[in-house]
Amino acid sequence: MSLHATQRPEEIILGTKTFSVEHTYWCFVLNLKNILLTYNYMCVGSLPPSWGSKGAFPMLGRLLLASTDLTGALPAEWGSPAGFQQLTSLAILGSCISAVLPATWGCTFAFPQLQELSIVNSHLVQPTQEQSLGGLDQDQTMCSMLPHESLVNSSTTQSQCCVSWPHLTTLRLFRSAIHGSIPTAFANSAAFPKLLHLDLQDNLLTGTVPAVWPLYLAYLNVHNNSLSGVPASSTSLSQLQTLTMSNNMLAGELPSAWGENSVFQRLMRLELMGNPIVGTLPVVWGSKGAFPSLMTLQLSNTSLTGTIPTEWTLPTAFPKLAGLYIEGTHLSGVLPTFHNPRLQLHADNSNFASVPAQSN
Repeated sequence: MSLHATQRPEEIILGTKTFSVEHTYWCFVLNLKNILLTYNYMCVGSLPPSWGSKGAFPMLGRLLLASTDLTGALPAEWGSPAGFQQLTSLAILGSCISAVLPATWGCTFAFPQLQELSIVNSHLVQPTQEQSLGGLDQDQTMCSMLPHESLVNSSTTQSQCCVSWPHLTTLRLFRSAIHGSIPTAFANSAAFPKLLHLDLQDNLLTGTVPAVWPLYLAYLNVHNNSLSGVPASSTSLSQLQTLTMSNNMLAGELPSAWGENSVFQRLMRLELMGNPIVGTLPVVWGSKGAFPSLMTLQLSNTSLTGTIPTEWTLPTAFPKLAGLYIEGTHLSGVLPTFHNPRLQLHADNSNFASVPAQSN
């Protein structure tokens, strides 16, 4: 093993010689704040359960495991109440670790300071059916990646709920073959009370998109899954700035309710391309105040029909819209003139009769 200390004793960078992480003496480096195992395919072994024991890594704030040859499972012991008391960032990127989250990781008091959890592009060992359910109802599991307790204790009311990871702001679980439905425990505005960024793209998720989400969520990405339904309306997404649901199996019509009651006051990017969405463009989406912050609207490669409503072209409609993408749809007619000088219209491979000049 090659072990190099930087000028700051709180950080250890591991070298390129073959070594095993199963040694436990690292946890006695009392001032250690960062462990970075990055792009080192000579880093072998499994993750030691003892790293989560009482007194281990008392100051550790960041643990990064990226592109290594580490194998085995995530230790359940890491979720013990006494472990990783100062850890704020845990990232497992492009490894051979089975990234099924142990149920203990979602228990109350596990990772009490955790702000960022990323499990990305992991070469998962697919669990058995029993492991997949993890003792939960089927609609509450995502390949056991998110245990029920890590969201909200459903035996309590919303005002009494017991929430783990109370400081979590960023949750990235993408390109990791997660299957099943998005847990119904997400349908509680008290789950993840500080969550801002949720990325579940490039997985195998099925079912419908929940209507209720954490209150302060600003970024939601479920691109490239097999989700089949969107909520007709939601009152919990008022802080959302990016909503990406492209390349799913979302059917039905665009919800008119999304343009009502100031649902998306802060939304800047809405991506729905590559879904079997039918029907016409909702007239109410072009009403004053419907999407005051929207800059990108991506509706390409859907089954939308009809024409572009006149209401969408008025000066009060989509005041900040810079890109409207409707390529590969069944929309037709004569393209109207938009009274938004910054708008770029993308309508290739469509049935429109002409492309108008934008007004000044």
